[in-house]
Amino acid sequence: NSFDLKRGQVANVLPQIAEVAKFDLTSANLKTINVSKPNQQVVVQSNADAIQFNKAPVNAVALDKLFLKEPKDLDVLTADILFHEKDSCEEVVPLTEYLSDKKTKDHRVKFYRGICLHRNKMFTESIPLLSEVIGKSTEYYAMKAVEQILKDLPKGYEPVIAAGLAPKNVYNKLGQSQKDKYNYILAKGHFINEKYKRSEAHAKLVSKKSPDYFDSLFLTSTAQYMAGKLQQGIVTISDLKTQYFKSSNASEEFKSLIHATLGRFLFERGEYNQAIKEYSSVTRSHPLWVDSLIEKGWAQIKIGDYKGAVGNMFTLQSPFFKDAYIPEAQVIQTIGYLNLCQFGDADQTLSYLEDTYPQQKKLIEDYVKTNRSHYETLTSYITQDTSKIYQYHDLPTSVIREMGRDREYLVIQQKLNNIVDEIPRFNKFVGDVAQKANDLSNQIDELAEKSKDLRKEESEALKDENTELAKVYRKRRENLFEKGNSLKYRIESFNKGIKSYKLANQNAVDRAIKLRDEYLNLAENRLRESISNVDARLDIVLKNNDLLRYEVYANSGQNIRYRTAGGQTRAKEKDRMPSSVVADKDYGWKFKGEFWEDEIGNFRSSLKNLCPKNRR
Repeated sequence: NSFDLKRGQVANVLPQIAEVAKFDLTSANLKTINVSKPNQQVVVQSNADAIQFNKAPVNAVALDKLFLKEPKDLDVLTADILFHEKDSCEEVVPLTEYLSDKKTKDHRVKFYRGICLHRNKMFTESIPLLSEVIGKSTEYYAMKAVEQILKDLPKGYEPVIAAGLAPKNVYNKLGQSQKDKYNYILAKGHFINEKYKRSEAHAKLVSKKSPDYFDSLFLTSTAQYMAGKLQQGIVTISDLKTQYFKSSNASEEFKSLIHATLGRFLFERGEYNQAIKEYSSVTRSHPLWVDSLIEKGWAQIKIGDYKGAVGNMFTLQSPFFKDAYIPEAQVIQTIGYLNLCQFGDADQTLSYLEDTYPQQKKLIEDYVKTNRSHYETLTSYITQDTSKIYQYHDLPTSVIREMGRDREYLVIQQKLNNIVDEIPRFNKFVGDVAQKANDLSNQIDELAEKSKDLRKEESEALKDENTELAKVYRKRRENLFEKGNSLKYRIESFNKGIKSYKLANQNAVDRAIKLRDEYLNLAENRLRESISNVDARLDIVLKNNDLLRYEVYANSGQNIRYRTAGGQTRAKEKDRMPSSVVADKDYGWKFKGEFWEDEIGNFRSSLKNLCPKNRR
């Protein structure tokens, strides 16, 4: 159980001299023991003597050679000892790289290298190796690989693990908490790969005791929704809401995510009143708050709560949302005014839309034509890098923020962050390997000095005719000699693999850099697509603007004619009803009060409904 040169020396000749005997006991005469008392616990001598064994014939003994059948088997054994007994990944990685170059098929080679790289957080190399071990190795090493991944798996690598499922015999031997974590990882991986049925199946296997239980319920509901099972998704996320809100560790952020998601599900099913309640519960600090207000406004339009829709969209024009990109707010507000027959306000809202967003659309189109890096524009804005301010000075910050909120881009950015953080670790590990080589060499020098001192002490003892003391010093020198040989053997193994390691490490760095560049390209392309979507959404809004403008003029004229003829409105008193809609006329309706932050999202317009009583 110790690493020394003797083991290596003997192992070189073991294939020629060592054999293992396999004894065949099938011919043994095992006589049944007769116990006088059924509950007797002690075996007496007479019962033991009753057992008779027949000696196995000579031909029943099979002799096989030990497993060290060729030189590289010794290197695998060396890697095994360095990994298990010395815990020296700085030696294991170079040696296993050498063995890999020699086309060694022993599954331990990939396992040891994979575990060591994973411990040093070089995940782009370790996770594919461990995934292969999980899918193709023996049960023991497959389980150990699963355990390592469950202990430390950064976000973004779930699809790789999902592609290399552990065999059932490995999965069944995991503890319940490990099974929960494993199923959650697989559920996320399948969801990212758009395999929603498989994602749902694994998410449902996560037990209630797991710390990932609530996340898995959320994942189940979204997977059901994406698979076209809206009703099941609503039931699942409603169940999640009931359970999670009772939890003592419930966070406001996750609560808001549940509210926003359930609101969207209910909106799609046409349950607008319930959807409004959910949207209203999203906290102001959550990234989906503005989206929830917009969606809440549409739901209010759907149920005819025009005053509520107008009030909430009006608050979106407050200073709290100066950097928000919300052209839809003006559309909702205009529709609300139209349905209250407040055509002057509708006209003003459309005028604001026409004055503001066509200019932004022109800036977007001009920016896209310059073919600048969208990624650098976003990062320059986020970091406020003044040296690159030219990248975005002509693009509205609200558009930059909207471009960067794209969900698919954020997923890519997470992967990019991982790889950017990882690349320096390869160089750090090179330094660790070099330091290990120096340490081994220094240890040999120290042993040589100690051995020199012991030889001197031994000589002095012999001069004094103290043979017993001389023997002690000699024994110590022999031990140092064995340790020195062990260190020399480790250095020999180290040097054997260092060339393969340096090449493999450079290849790994090159792969990581290539992957980083691929993610950068993906991020750039996704941001280009995102800003294109922003432009397309704005184009739809502005095209619908013409229809809304027609509705304002047509309905205002009709309403004016109705009232001129003596028709009655729903309002008891005149409230902001213009005699005509005149371009550039300021009706003095601009807000001059103050906004209370804790009330934003719950404003209602105090305008009267001036529509004819018989209007539906």
